[in-house]
Amino acid sequence: MKKRFGKIAVLILLALVASCGGKETSPLSQQAKQRAVKAAKNVEAIELADTFAIQQALVEAAGLRSQYLLKDDEIAARDFDEAFMSHLQKHRPELAKALKGGK
Repeated sequence: MKKRFGKIAVLILLALVASCGGKETSPLSQQAKQRAVKAAKNVEAIELADTFAIQQALVEAAGLRSQYLLKDDEIAARDFDEAFMSHLQKHRPELAKALKGGK
């Protein structure tokens, strides 16, 4: 179970790193940020020991993010990533650290 959690965390982190860039915006950027914060709040509410529930919430968040990629909107996907991690870093730093691989 922990291996899957780690793999999901690594995939999200890779997506974050790959999407870093300039500060362009998209017409969907604001929506992406709002949805990311909502998804992060769902993850935030879960106890760190409940890895299955965290995995489910992360998969749901990845599904939301992928909607922007399906629309070929990498900027909105990047904004989603940034808002998601920013919220977790502020409200659940230990969880954000775990998602980044404990670094």
